[in-house]
Formats: sequence, structure tokens, C-alpha cells
Amino acid sequence: MLTFSLASYLFSGSVCLTVGIMLLSVGKDMTANDRKFRIVKNLLAYSAFLDVIVDAVVIYFQVNGLNWFLLDYFFIPSIYYIQLILISFSLLQFVHSALFSFRRMLLTMLPAVLLLAAELTAYFSGSGWILSQGAFIEYSLTNTGIALRTVLYCIIFVLLAGSIIVLLRETVKYRRTLSEFFSDADRIRTGRQLSYMVFAFIIYFILACTDFFFSNPAADPVYMIFNTVIFIIYSIVIMNLKDVYSSVEPASTLMQDRPSASYEAMGPLSTIAYNKAQVEMKTLIEKWMTSSDHPFTKDSITINDVSEAIGVRPRLLSEYINRIYNTNFSSWINNMRIEYAQELLQKASSNPDSQMNISQIAYESGFSSPVTFSRVFKKITGKTPTEARNI
Repeated sequence: MLTFSLASYLFSGSVCLTVGIMLLSVGKDMTANDRKFRIVKNLLAYSAFLDVIVDAVVIYFQVNGLNWFLLDYFFIPSIYYIQLILISFSLLQFVHSALFSFRRMLLTMLPAVLLLAAELTAYFSGSGWILSQGAFIEYSLTNTGIALRTVLYCIIFVLLAGSIIVLLRETVKYRRTLSEFFSDADRIRTGRQLSYMVFAFIIYFILACTDFFFSNPAADPVYMIFNTVIFIIYSIVIMNLKDVYSSVEPASTLMQDRPSASYEAMGPLSTIAYNKAQVEMKTLIEKWMTSSDHPFTKDSITINDVSEAIGVRPRLLSEYINRIYNTNFSSWINNMRIEYAQELLQKASSNPDSQMNISQIAYESGFSSPVTFSRVFKKITGKTPTEARNI
């Protein structure tokens, strides 16, 4: 069993080292605009290097006949705590969350650093500055050792639960923002690939946490190999999503723009100004919607394009569309496009000499492809474009 266990940690260590180096080296020629994605890669790489450190220490213990399960008392949980933070903040950056900041990340690491300092102080002061397996076993059975270990496990559990809740909330917000920013259904669907990776990493978190909370000598090497393989797959997939990440990056401006104050929270004077602003907003939007050049048919139009055209903040425009039209930006644009497409279909069906086919109408209406046009048309009207044309 020792041979298989040793082999599993050698495998994990060598693979994590390779993946970490690959994450740091791939894309070194990225431009300044790719800085955010470089942060995602680098944080994952640092997490991989922490795995290498754990594997190296475990291998050292096994080769020298030491009880390496003593590492589960404090060393491995502390490393897992830091890894959880690195990966969590990497994923927050991955979905363009406004919560990401290096300052917040370092503050989140502070409890583990303070606990580690307390652990080392308590151990060395009690052991007479002797570093040995026997002294550590003796210390780990003291009230201080048990208390510090319990506190560490508790904050890891709280961090894990908190990370999952925050990541799920920010990922849902990211998916919603895609529909509030872009009009192209294909682009929205492609952008959602990033959210699937967050969900996948949450499963990885839980598996890794299960490994050390319920450590089993027989199952531990299997867990190690399994988690390593999952991490490799996730890292490779993320590296291949760079173009997707960059394509949806403009939507981050909307995610990081704070919502305006609610109507109920305003005072009387603010409410009057608010109502006046809403009337002006309505006038501007209706003027834009009824423009003779049909601006909503512009290919891949975004909420930034509309907000610039009418002169309002994207966040305010998004809130107005959500409240007044009871829908998101993408659906709002697509509804106008379908109404326009129905006009074109009606003209085509009433004019036998018309040469405009379904594909031409799709592009004329602002859709990126006839397939997307047919899908959206069917969803909104309940009919296919061909059926609507033959009525």
C-alpha cells in the first residue's frame, strides 16, 4: 500500500508542477487587455504549486518512515484553506465579478496566517523548541492543539460554504448580465460556458474537502489521483476559454456598475426628480426605437451601444428595461427584431415578386444566423418564420 500511496503523490506532484508551469507560461505574449485572464491563470497556477508542496512533504514523510497522517492535523488543512481562497478569487475574476480584489483576497487569508502563527508559537513554546514527531504528537493531544485544530477546521468549513454561496450568486449574476448586455443569443450561450466551469470547480472543492475531513489511509491515494486528474482537466479547459472570456469582457462594466437606489428608498424631492428622469428616459428610448434606420437591427448590438445613442448610463437603461418592459435587454431587442421581421415577412408574402427569403429577412432583422432567427421567432410567436410567411 505504501508503494501505491507514494506513487500517487509522485504522480500528483509532478502533474501539478507541470500544470502550474504551463498555466504561467502559456499566453505570456498577452496584451494589457488580457491582464484579467492572466490573473485567473496565475492564481490557478499558485494553487497547483501549493499542491506540489503538499505532495513533496508527504513524500518526505513516507520515505523517512514518519506518520504522514499527522499532516492532516494542521499543515494540509492550512494549505487547503489558502488554495480554496486562490481558486475562489480566480473564479470570481473568471466571471468578471466586482467582488474580486487582491486586498480582499489577502484579508481572507489572514485568519489562516494568524492560526498558523498561534499553532507554531504554542508548539515550540511547549516543546522547548524541539522539532520532532513525538513532540508534535504530544502537542496535538493538548487542549491548545485540539482547540486550534478545531478552530481551523471550523473556519475552513465556513470558508467553503461561503465560497460556494458567493460563487453561485456571482455566477447567476454573471449569466443574467450576459442577457442584460448582449443581444446576440449565440454570444450569450457561448459566454455561459464560463459559468459551467465555476459549477465544475465547486464540485472539485467539495471532493477535496471530503478528502481531508474524512481522511482514510486506504482511500487517500485514490482521492489524490482523482482530484489531480479533475484539476488538470479544469485547468486545460479554462486555458482554452480565453477567447470566450475576452469576448464577454465588455459586459463586466455592467456587472461592476452599482444598481441605483430603489424607488421606495427615495425621499419626496428625489422621487420628483426620479419621475422626471423616467419621463425623459421614455422619450429617449421611444425615439430610438422608432428611428427610421431601425437601430435595433445592428449586428451584435449591446446595451452600451444603446446607452451611448440615447445618452444614459447602461445600468440605468438596464433597470428601466427590466422594470417597464419586464424583460432583459436581449429579449427586449429580440422582440423588436421579431416585430420588424414579421413586417418583412408580411410584405414578402403579399408581394409575389418579392425575392426576399427567410435567410435574408433573418440578417435584415439583425440576427447573426437564420438558425438563431428561427429559434427566437418560434419562441416568441409560437410559429416558424416559414409558417408565418404562408399565413
